[in-house]
Amino acid sequence: MARPSRLPPRAVRVRSGPARAVLTTVALAVAIVAALVVERALLSWVPGATPDLVAVLVVCAAVARGPRTGAGWGLLAGVLADLAPPSTGVVGAWALAYVLCGAGAGVVGTGSAQTESGRPTGGRPGRRDPARWRSRRRISWLAGAAAVLAALMHLGVLALVGDSSVPGASPLAGTFVLGFVYAAVLGWCIGPALVRLLRHL
Repeated sequence: MARPSRLPPRAVRVRSGPARAVLTTVALAVAIVAALVVERALLSWVPGATPDLVAVLVVCAAVARGPRTGAGWGLLAGVLADLAPPSTGVVGAWALAYVLCGAGAGVVGTGSAQTESGRPTGGRPGRRDPARWRSRRRISWLAGAAAVLAALMHLGVLALVGDSSVPGASPLAGTFVLGFVYAAVLGWCIGPALVRLLRHL
């Protein structure tokens, strides 16, 4: 005999109905716009490279909800990044980069989302749970890698269309290293909390 659901039928309908999907989409758009504003208005002063907060957000969505959601968040984030000032005029460059990063992070990092569900997964419970630390490290590495790969793909698209703003190889090396470090630190600090929040949207 099947066990009755712990949630009342009305709560189940709200959780899976169209109203919840609309609220999730609105929350997604607000989160991406906020990340773009913070990144381009407040983090642009960081020396060496601008921390890619959008890439961190896309990675967290992918880890929390899988490659399809990661690609969807990446597409919306990329289109908004292409349109937001200062825009390069090549709509689709950031969109392609973030779509691929979101899908890839979802494939690689979905396993780490199981440790972000608020339940102990092994070892001692609490902050020193080894599984939680492994999950935090994985999110951090994925965020750093996504930031670098997104920047590389974006520049590759600009180079293919003949954009003259593409810099030379020498200054890019240091920018990529700093971009990786900044995104990895952001992923380490805020990644687990974002994953837990996104799993409950």
